[in-house]
Amino acid sequence: LCVGDLGALQAYEARRMTDQAGVIGFTHGLTRLFSSRLSALGAVRSSALVSLDLLAPARRLLAQHAMGMA
Repeated sequence: LCVGDLGALQAYEARRMTDQAGVIGFTHGLTRLFSSRLSALGAVRSSALVSLDLLAPARRLLAQHAMGMA
């Protein structure tokens, strides 16, 4: 690997673009979920938030996904 190696930089860029697209899609979905006024979704949101509060592993997984680590 050489500093400024174009192939290495392009490979890195491709990996980052994939990660970035995943994080953008995930956060966009959360925004849509939490901005919806449908009453059925309100119950689902409440249940999901209570579950996350009670289940630390699920909370960690969600945080890792939001950061693009999962």
